[in-house]
Parts: sequence; C-alpha cells; structure tokens
Amino acid sequence: LPDVLFTTRRCDVTIGDTCSLLTTLVGWQSSEFRFVSLIGVEILSENPPQVVDLDNDSVEEIAVRMDNNGDEVTGPLRTGTNFYDWNGSEYVLSRITLDVPEFRIQVVHEADRNVLTGDYATAIALYQEALTDDALRSWFADNLPIEESYVRFRLLTAQAAIGAPADQVL
Repeated sequence: LPDVLFTTRRCDVTIGDTCSLLTTLVGWQSSEFRFVSLIGVEILSENPPQVVDLDNDSVEEIAVRMDNNGDEVTGPLRTGTNFYDWNGSEYVLSRITLDVPEFRIQVVHEADRNVLTGDYATAIALYQEALTDDALRSWFADNLPIEESYVRFRLLTAQAAIGAPADQVL
C-alpha cells in the first residue's frame, strides 16, 4: 500500500504570526487497522519536502530544504538540506548538507562542535578560517572585537589540547 506524504501549515501567533510547514508521512498499518506515522521526529520547515533517492537504493528519502537565516532571537542559522531515510521502522534524520557559512560565528560553532568530538585538527583549521576569511560577516556590525577574542581563545585552547609547541600556537 502506498504511503502518504503531506504538509500542514502551523502558525504561532505568539511569535509575530510566523508559520511553518509540518511534514507528515503516514502508512497503513493493517495490524492496527489505521494509518501510523512513519517519521520519528517532528519536521518543521519553511519549504515543502521533496522525495529523492540519493543513494540509488530504491528507498526514497525525504529532503527538506532549510532556508531560515535566523533572527535576533536565534542568531544566524546555517541553511542547507536535511535528509530523512528509512531505518527499517521509521524515517530518521540521516544526513545534513549545510550551505557554505555566511557568518563568522557559524564557522566558530562548527569548530566548537569539532572540539566536543575531539577532532582538534579540524577545529583549529576552522578557527583559523574564522580569523582570516574576509568573506565571513559578523552577525552584529559592532561584534567583531568580541568574536575575534573568542575565536583566539578557542584556538589557543584547541592548540593546547593537542600539545602544540609554544612557538606554533596562534
């Protein structure tokens, strides 16, 4: 039996009447005589989902484009596409493809995530990119000195964590 993929519009009047799409995928469960959700998490987005077969395994994935750049509450958000794939019992987030970062803090956040996983080499390269890439913008125009200080501190701690020689630090 075919599954049904659809979206419903969900609006939050407490946040300036912002609306998003709630993606739902249901399939008929004959043992329960009803439709059941085939998605393990709530998928909210600004764009409708696309059905694709990324890995050519004849199992279609759900691709959801995330275009929200953020606001004063969230800060700058990374845009990109989330892919949900079938794990044998439900669709789960399986892959995130991020767009090139636009803001310096986005690169710093990615570097911080690498520090948390112990990938100091990648973190150090990202901190250095945040310091040297002139194409990256600051989220707030007057925030550059604060961002730069934070990045230099994080770079120093990552270099210390790998035991970088003092003459090679920063």
